[in-house]
Amino acid sequence: KENIDRAVKKSEINPNLNYSNIVYEGFGPEGVAITMDVLTDNKNRTVAEIRHLMAKFGGNLGENGSVSWMFEKLGQIIIKTESTSEENLFNDALDLGAEDFSKDDSDFIVTSNPSLTAEIAEGLEKKGYELISSKIEMVPKNIIEVPESKSSKLLNLMNKLEEHDDVQNIASNFHLIS
Repeated sequence: KENIDRAVKKSEINPNLNYSNIVYEGFGPEGVAITMDVLTDNKNRTVAEIRHLMAKFGGNLGENGSVSWMFEKLGQIIIKTESTSEENLFNDALDLGAEDFSKDDSDFIVTSNPSLTAEIAEGLEKKGYELISSKIEMVPKNIIEVPESKSSKLLNLMNKLEEHDDVQNIASNFHLIS
């Protein structure tokens, strides 16, 4: 939201700016795959800044397609566990066209085809489920487990990328382990 607000403010200052949507891909420390959706008014500046951040924290920017094959674009609907029983949600989600269903520590995750995400989320809300979020995300096909003892560079890189004005979304394939 903050990134979008900054982009809107930039366009108000100079309404003649042309923005480009770009996807950058690369590898971070520990071989972690990273893909970033970027909205920029200056491709050359942005790619140089992203390349610098990646190199500074032990990663490298890759070519288009270098890591995108490791991700799948899916709809992800997250629902509070307190709002339902697992069996009811499972049945209702499948009836509405969901592809997968899982439970993490505190929430249910309904996975769908991206084109059906809004329809399924709306259907679940109408049935009384309390949705935390509903969005289309790049979901990793395989997870790399990174020990916390080796994660400082990776976490610093992810934080710096998230703080970058032009980066809109980031997906990666790591999970921290203790």
